[in-house]
Amino acid sequence: SVLNDGVCLVLFDAFSMIVGGEGNFNGPVDAAWSLLTDFLISFTGSMCLGVASGLGVALLLKFVDMRQCRLLETSFYVLVMYLPFFAAETIKLSGIVTILFTGISAQHYAARNLSMGAQDDTDVFFRIISHIAEVAIFLELGLTVFGLGLTSFEDFCIEFF
Repeated sequence: SVLNDGVCLVLFDAFSMIVGGEGNFNGPVDAAWSLLTDFLISFTGSMCLGVASGLGVALLLKFVDMRQCRLLETSFYVLVMYLPFFAAETIKLSGIVTILFTGISAQHYAARNLSMGAQDDTDVFFRIISHIAEVAIFLELGLTVFGLGLTSFEDFCIEFF
């Protein structure tokens, strides 16, 4: 699930700070406390930023009527959905968790303020982008097998089995 991936990325960032030696820890309890606080601050901050962004977009779309130009309405909605990601990454929060909660809150509140045509257009757009990203990731992962430098079938068998 996407939430699981987001939590893993936040935990990875918290663990990398400990492993990388970025903090001055006086022992394992201090390191564990730092890990827990970094995780909670990053995850909670990202979640709050995402929900606030989704609600802000819903409020903006409620008062700004762009239903006369479906292309403008769709383009504005798509643009505004990605801005919280950049804001979160700028302030060292998790962009993945932020965009997840932005999408959840915007789907629940903001999508109702779009025209029916714009709702269909944005749904198709996000599905296409999702599919393209998934294909690109699987291609990247699949093609890395050939870049491992394996010279024989025995090396391949030893590496993967």
